[in-house]
Amino acid sequence: MQLFDWKELDTYADFTGWPDEVRAFFSPRDVCVPLVIDRIISSAQHSVKVNMYGYDDDRLDAILHSKAAEPGFCFQMSLDKSQSRGVHEKALVSSWASSTGTTVAVGNSIKGAISHLKVAIVDGLYVISGSTNWSTSGETKQDNELTIHKSQAIAARYAAVLDANHAAMLQQMAQTGEAL
Repeated sequence: MQLFDWKELDTYADFTGWPDEVRAFFSPRDVCVPLVIDRIISSAQHSVKVNMYGYDDDRLDAILHSKAAEPGFCFQMSLDKSQSRGVHEKALVSSWASSTGTTVAVGNSIKGAISHLKVAIVDGLYVISGSTNWSTSGETKQDNELTIHKSQAIAARYAAVLDANHAAMLQQMAQTGEAL
């Protein structure tokens, strides 16, 4: 695993005048969007938490499976129920059922609507957010935004929200008897 260097992001776009702890990319204009996500997720050493609306990226799914399989790695993923029912999405989601040491939940928002968040937290430091779904079209064809923050304080705030959403989805799954 190659460690992630925050300054690497500056090679993809001009961030002159930007705050040191935030970067933003726009697909399809910035063709580096899939690479940026891959690099940050691949660099995770301790933990990844994800809440994703659209999730059908085989490449990212393989990276997440690899990370989640590492001894002592903390992995949590929450996925929107309506988006996880497609043929391809269902195959990706069901592959997590046998992943030891992970917690994956599929459900609705805490108010019963879609879970539209598109957020990942890596090692309690990096937050990947924005309108970008983790799909080929979301990363490379649609007009989307991807923001990356490097901040433990911001990551903690996001983690609190993701943890509450995850707990609600797990409870929904338990109440309905649904499994991955």
